[in-house]
Amino acid sequence: MSGSTYPSRPNSRPDLYSGARRRFSGLGTIASGFVALVLVLGALLTSELDRYSTQDDPPPNAQTPGSPLLPAAPVDPGNASPAPGGTPPDDPPPSASPPADSVPIAILTAINQELSGQGCKPVKLDPKLVTAARNHMNTMVATGYLDLRTPDGTGPAGRAKAAGFGGSRVVESVVLGAEAAQDAATIGFPSPGKSGDAVPITVQIVSRTTLMCGYTSLGADFRRDSRNVPIWSMVLGTK
Repeated sequence: MSGSTYPSRPNSRPDLYSGARRRFSGLGTIASGFVALVLVLGALLTSELDRYSTQDDPPPNAQTPGSPLLPAAPVDPGNASPAPGGTPPDDPPPSASPPADSVPIAILTAINQELSGQGCKPVKLDPKLVTAARNHMNTMVATGYLDLRTPDGTGPAGRAKAAGFGGSRVVESVVLGAEAAQDAATIGFPSPGKSGDAVPITVQIVSRTTLMCGYTSLGADFRRDSRNVPIWSMVLGTK
């Protein structure tokens, strides 16, 4: 009918779905972009973490600032411990004997100190009595006996005479175990009144003579036996 007005029809269902699809399509694009951004950031963060982790873990034996590697301490051959199963270090050598020439002088000094305390004249070192003491020591060490008389029966006077000493009186003292010349002299030739004094348990007296005035000459010798025990032979004589 001309001139009549009809009410407009509502949008059809396809048109509504089309608008919705456009809205959801826009949201999907945004969401996809956000996910892609998150993935990119995650990849970058993982890469950075790996790089820093690699830098923080130095390789074996690497030198780090503030903690320089110290060189190994040098090994002292004299103090080095043997390796497991190796040969242990040798036992320390026996105590060295004093020089031969120093022994008679040390005994001479000790004896003269004792004689001076008694008001006696000092004795002098006699090379012939030194030889007599040394010959006796050689025989004792070689044969293993410890006595004033050698196995052939020779005594102090006979040994002194064989060495060329022409004095009228010869006495000898033999002492084992004394480490110092002073101790050997005072034990082997004690002053009057001291003959009964106790001696160290490590000392053995083979022979001893009380020290008196009147002697003029002296000789002495020193050795160590196979057990490292010191042996002293001391001879006094009168010319």
